[in-house]
Amino acid sequence: MTKGVREKEPGVNHDRTRLHRRNEDASFDLAFIDMTSSIMKRLTGVFPMEKEAEVRHFKRDFLWLCVLSVVFAPALLRAEDSAVSIRLWGGMTYLLAQDVNDGNKGRNDLIISAAALSGWSASGNTNPIRTGNEFGGDLIIPFTPRIGIGFGAGYVQGTKGSDIAFSKGSSGLTMTSTPDIAAIPLRAGLFLNLPLGEKACFTANAGAAYYLSKYSYEWKMEGAGYWDDVDRIAYEVSANGLGFHGGIGLEFDLAANLVLFIEGQGRHAKIGGFSGTIEKHYKEGWTYSGEGNLYAYDLKYGASTLKQLDVREAEPSGSSVSNVREANVDFSGLYAVAGIKIRF
Repeated sequence: MTKGVREKEPGVNHDRTRLHRRNEDASFDLAFIDMTSSIMKRLTGVFPMEKEAEVRHFKRDFLWLCVLSVVFAPALLRAEDSAVSIRLWGGMTYLLAQDVNDGNKGRNDLIISAAALSGWSASGNTNPIRTGNEFGGDLIIPFTPRIGIGFGAGYVQGTKGSDIAFSKGSSGLTMTSTPDIAAIPLRAGLFLNLPLGEKACFTANAGAAYYLSKYSYEWKMEGAGYWDDVDRIAYEVSANGLGFHGGIGLEFDLAANLVLFIEGQGRHAKIGGFSGTIEKHYKEGWTYSGEGNLYAYDLKYGASTLKQLDVREAEPSGSSVSNVREANVDFSGLYAVAGIKIRF
């Protein structure tokens, strides 16, 4: 009898250990869900998070989430039945791009107003950047069967061209403008999945990314009779900065190691401090090249105040200039993606 009891004791201890680990996993899962919920409420409720205090609260919640994962890591890394996975995804994004859109429209409106004074009529509209493409991938390392930490990279890009025609008698001009914004976000975040039956899961994630960002712009006027000296302007500027994201989705098992998922996400990533090069081409045939910072400002023109965006060596100044500041390229927005996850 004594021998039989001794044979059962290791199994009993093993069951207690596994139960203790499950309790640890459950405690962490609940803490993660609570913190993720807080982050998602801030991301969706305050979006686009213009208030500095709300941004600080968002950063605080995310940092606590990271600290929580580190504190529980020793217990979580003992989790059973967890597999490293890779996610590959792509989709469409909605972008705010406020300064970029305002500056593009403001320059075109300035030319249209000047043309009207010379008897030219204009037709066409300045189109804002609103949608773009997004794709990327994540490597997810599990803490528990339901919680993992992910590292990855992506690419987001948006552009929109505008054509405006001018006419005056038999003469005609065509003005085109094309802003283009792009970024490579280097991502890190936490991932949650909750089973919805045997072959489906609800997913949530929250994290931060470091954005390697670029903004390029080309404006030109073609045709005979243009009244100004400069007929083409082009610049390319870059900057890096921090952004935050969070989202929810659904996963569907296609095979033992292959998962299809769909996901909706929100992002706050307003990047500033852009600098780079500018070129101005003159009708006489020569080109000016220079370097500077990207500025946003208001320009008083007649009875109108027009938003402007320009690369300057020095800060814009003058009696008609006001509200000068460093411009932002705002990648904040919403995006929907679909992809596959491969478990190893």
